[in-house]
Amino acid sequence: MSAMDTKESSKRKKPLRHGLLLLGFALAVGLIPFALRKPELKSSIGLATQGLASGISRPGIIDASEISELSLTNDTIKQSKEQPGYNFDYYDSYLNQLCPSLTEAEEDRLLTSSGRSAKVLMGLFFADLDSARAKQWLREALLKAPNDPLVHYAVLSKAWPEFDRLHSALELAKLAPNDAAPLHAAALESLNRGDRAAAIAYLTQAAERSDFSSLSKDALDAAIASYQSVGRTESEARTRVLLQGGSQWEGVAGWDLNEQLKILGPDGTTLWGSDEVTSLLINAHQKALSAPYADLITYTGARMDEINFFAAIAADPSDRLAQYLPAPASELLANAKAGLAAVDGIAVFFCDKPGIYQRLDEQQRIELINRIYQDGEVSAYRWAYQTRPDIFRSPDFVPQGMWPGTWASMLKKGGSLLRP
Repeated sequence: MSAMDTKESSKRKKPLRHGLLLLGFALAVGLIPFALRKPELKSSIGLATQGLASGISRPGIIDASEISELSLTNDTIKQSKEQPGYNFDYYDSYLNQLCPSLTEAEEDRLLTSSGRSAKVLMGLFFADLDSARAKQWLREALLKAPNDPLVHYAVLSKAWPEFDRLHSALELAKLAPNDAAPLHAAALESLNRGDRAAAIAYLTQAAERSDFSSLSKDALDAAIASYQSVGRTESEARTRVLLQGGSQWEGVAGWDLNEQLKILGPDGTTLWGSDEVTSLLINAHQKALSAPYADLITYTGARMDEINFFAAIAADPSDRLAQYLPAPASELLANAKAGLAAVDGIAVFFCDKPGIYQRLDEQQRIELINRIYQDGEVSAYRWAYQTRPDIFRSPDFVPQGMWPGTWASMLKKGGSLLRP
């Protein structure tokens, strides 16, 4: 067994990114109330199963009658006892054909030749978030470059308790003064420490900022540079990094803020939170949706939460939140639904992005990677869907985490999650 094979077989699971992926199908289909969508839950596949079997719906998106074809048949309920899983190593061999992963020997040569510079340490960190040495790289980078925004962005990319996430969030907020995302992270960390007043203050500051996730592309570029530094071509490096990318910490912060601040009641339709907090969370989600490099799951989850907010506001007879909205809630709700419809038929493949790439022809593959790099996943995979709808509607390409029978039922609707 080669060193590369040994490293591949010994990889640890991605606790943050894979936690998001585990719940991704429930997010994409929209059957799990946001209060249950906690990214680190390892039982989220089971939650998705319960949602399908019981016909739980998300207000404003899909009602029970619309999903009955998918969730309430005897076959589906029987299948729910054996929920299909997500094989996160499924495409590893294919990705290694496209661009071999970094070996430890290559990493060591790169570190030695650079004098273990913070720039190289960060590149290796983002190229292999699962490395057993990732914590060591991050500690070194923090000591060598405490004022490098990418180092603090890296701290926020992992849920490691030995790193001070609140400190890094606040440092990043100073180093990236127009970016709202670090303040969202600071608000979440404050809530985790029981300081709600500080959290609201950080969200208020975030609402005044114009950018969101401004360093996400820098992290991608750092990972790509690591592959190139050991001899991979730019095309190979981009392809691997962009196809294996998972959900961003910025999206995690938004979901957890929803859960902790609880602005909607358990039924997902009643406004519980104060007007101020509700308006701040709506602002946070709209910033996430405007981020140029939002991944499929971050975008889909933010759209669903936005729909929940606007549906609840539109149904509130007091209309007390109208002053915080740029347009009538009914109009914003319609726009949010249209935004969600834009990824209808795509989001369920969040775990199969290499499989989509694999089924394109050579020129389409080049175009997809260029579009992901330039415009982000949402725009790029919408292009892929429009160019090759057959890929997304094939009975032989079943999205991971979904039963073949459920997928067959969806294909009768053209692969749509929503009522045509």
